[in-house]
Amino acid sequence: MAYTKTNWATAKISAANLNKAQTQYQQAIVDMWDARTNTAKEIRAYVVSDFPAHRAGLLIFHTGLKRFFMSNGSAWLVPPTDALFGGGTGGDFSSTGNITLTNAVGATVVADYSSFKLNENHTLTTQNPCRCLIIRSWGDIVIDGEINLDKKGGFGERYITIGGVQYDLQGGNGGNGGRGGNSNYAGLGGSTDANESCAGGRRGGGGGGGGAGGLGTAGAGGAGGPKNTRSDPGDYGGSSGYYAPGQDHYHGEDGDRGSGGGGGAGGSTTLPLYGYTAMGGDGGRSIGGGSGGGGGAAGIYSQTNYFGDDGGRSEGEYGGGVVVLIAGGNVIIDGEISCRGGKGGDGGKAAGSYSGGGGGGGGSGGGRVLILRKGNYENNGNIDLSGGAGGSGGAASGGTYSYPGVDGSSGQAGSVQVEQLL
Repeated sequence: MAYTKTNWATAKISAANLNKAQTQYQQAIVDMWDARTNTAKEIRAYVVSDFPAHRAGLLIFHTGLKRFFMSNGSAWLVPPTDALFGGGTGGDFSSTGNITLTNAVGATVVADYSSFKLNENHTLTTQNPCRCLIIRSWGDIVIDGEINLDKKGGFGERYITIGGVQYDLQGGNGGNGGRGGNSNYAGLGGSTDANESCAGGRRGGGGGGGGAGGLGTAGAGGAGGPKNTRSDPGDYGGSSGYYAPGQDHYHGEDGDRGSGGGGGAGGSTTLPLYGYTAMGGDGGRSIGGGSGGGGGAAGIYSQTNYFGDDGGRSEGEYGGGVVVLIAGGNVIIDGEISCRGGKGGDGGKAAGSYSGGGGGGGGSGGGRVLILRKGNYENNGNIDLSGGAGGSGGAASGGTYSYPGVDGSSGQAGSVQVEQLL
């Protein structure tokens, strides 16, 4: 019905006029309810460029973000189809300095914004190594500074499902560990593939233990632990070096078990003619690092006891991390994303003549970057996912027939995947 204003300055209060006012009020209530229940009638949303104050049930269309939102009284809710862009809890973010996000080791770190900009000369990283760092934005993601997850990966489940699609987060493979010195008795570097899957760069193999040989009882160095491990399973130590019968306290200990390939222990020998013993260094430590530690070393043919250096003093480092960017708008990179793998541990130095240095551990693999966006993608900057360098082989002793250990191999580079969301 048509609504006409009654001029109460001239109109008389009468039953007809009062009935008219009541009828118009009732019709207005019916029409308002009908607008919410009758699908043939339109519902209008507020068209805004900035978010207004919250009011439960308020429906808006944001012209900058080009999508609808509804307020529940304290937060803006998005349609289920847009849920992959997060809840926008961080608001419009523009960095004012370096940022370190706190996290437990191996956790999935998620940061939600309505828009995100990392400004020039600012670095974003995580406190500890993580499974992955996910940055979600209702609008654009602009990186003018640096996201740095060097040596902060290799943890957790390899695959992730986003918006009903499964993506692979695994980075590059770890490198082989180097062989120990003194080829006749050297331990082999870790090159066996442990085939462990993970998010981010995988770990390198352990360096082989240096050998010991000469006129006495020759001692072979232990083998390095395998490559392509991750932190979750652990338990990949190198093997112990040879020890002389009856002299078991004179052999190098196994490389500590941990996430990467442990270094093999150095070989040990005895010289029966003089009654002297040379002891191999302990195998490289791998508990805290991704790539294998260097092997120990040992020597012989002297009237003085010799002790090869432990490879465990130089443990390997973690693989490169994983960065996932999910933008409802554009992704623009004018700065850098860096997820480089860590270096392998260095081998222990040889001792005495007829000895070998420990092999260097293999470098860890580079990380992984996954970019999902509804808008455009521009990369005018740099994404560095290179693998870590192999550890240096342990030096020779300088004595007769002493040989350095072999350097470990570098880890392989990771990869980038960029997808347009429909």
